[in-house]
Amino acid sequence: SVQADHLDAGDAPDLPGCNTFYRTEMFRAVGEFDEELVTAEDVDLHRRLKAMGKRLRASRKLFVWHDKRPSARALFRQMRRFAEGRVQLNRKAPGSLRPLHRLIGWFLPGALVATILLPFALPMEVIPAGILAGWALLAGLALRDGERAATAVLVAPAAATMMAGWSLGLLKESWLPMGSTRGR
Repeated sequence: SVQADHLDAGDAPDLPGCNTFYRTEMFRAVGEFDEELVTAEDVDLHRRLKAMGKRLRASRKLFVWHDKRPSARALFRQMRRFAEGRVQLNRKAPGSLRPLHRLIGWFLPGALVATILLPFALPMEVIPAGILAGWALLAGLALRDGERAATAVLVAPAAATMMAGWSLGLLKESWLPMGSTRGR
């Protein structure tokens, strides 16, 4: 999990639901998943468990393997849905959207403004050089963390795809909330 590097064994503030198992009695006591949320039902469940005084525990001895999204489009859709679910959860439980969630939500409008204004503020040759430098920096960090070169060069486009999907989902669900998600 991408969260593995950020979790110590023991108590955890939150865990990805796809990497979690629950005692049946706790799962039933907390009221199971909220089917009205398109995603973030795991975040909601963990919030309710902690409100009951329960703890989330992480273990480095357990591993869960996941398939990655097969295309940029699928990754974009996944991130859009994650953001939609977080906005829905935030309506139910204010404070569920962290400052970083909100900041990334403004990625698309910010990119649009930058696309329009940067050519007036900077010489044209500086813009592609800046983009390439950022791409190289992200690839270099991925290589330093042990990624293969073929994977490292995809980090920047994957990050842009994820932020664009999140941004669209957050803005869409904030301004045009979907109806019930039950059964989706």
